[in-house]
Amino acid sequence: PVTLFWPVVRRADRSGSAPRNAVGAQSFPRLLTFRHSPAGRERNRVHGYLRMTDVKGKPCIICVAITGSVPTKDDNPAVPISVAEQLESTHEAFEAGATIAHCHVRDDEGKPTSDPDRFARLKEGIEAHCPGMIVQLSTGGRSGTGQARGGMLPLRPDMASLSVGSNNFPTRIYENPPDLVDWLAAEMLKYGVKPEVEAFDLSHILKAHEMQAKGQLAGTPYVQFVM
Repeated sequence: PVTLFWPVVRRADRSGSAPRNAVGAQSFPRLLTFRHSPAGRERNRVHGYLRMTDVKGKPCIICVAITGSVPTKDDNPAVPISVAEQLESTHEAFEAGATIAHCHVRDDEGKPTSDPDRFARLKEGIEAHCPGMIVQLSTGGRSGTGQARGGMLPLRPDMASLSVGSNNFPTRIYENPPDLVDWLAAEMLKYGVKPEVEAFDLSHILKAHEMQAKGQLAGTPYVQFVM
């Protein structure tokens, strides 16, 4: 079966002590883990803790998308566009209890882009200023076309979005052809990136199940509903 919501791990510090807002992992028999551990980073397993935030007495995991690919400064002057603004906004969310940063980047004109250099600067800043926060980079179709959408995957983020099928947006078709989906999934396996499967409708959940059965998605699928 496909697990739709899954506890996301925040790494313990090197002393082995629990991070702030952590609960014992023994309550969660199966944890999200990462396949590879690049030199200098403890990514493979978290030593017994989950970082969670208490909301009205219920533990939850908060994923924050601080920019997205649609809002502009004209819509809201507070929308963080530059990498510096994004880091400031992400740090504020981190201090408020967010565990995952879902990241988009913009070009000099404020338009969505898949530029790996901008993603690298944002990822480096989050890791430096928000220690232990899960970095999830977007491979979404508003930011580029074809394999350019996965150009940031060699950066080995903790997670990256993976849309496994096409669907209608209000004014356009969000195209995710099978060959591109397969390529993105293969790149995520190659670089040890946990896919965040974005399910826009039921067929995407069924597709994720098929991909997991074929070994295209490692471990337990992490699926997010996009309403």
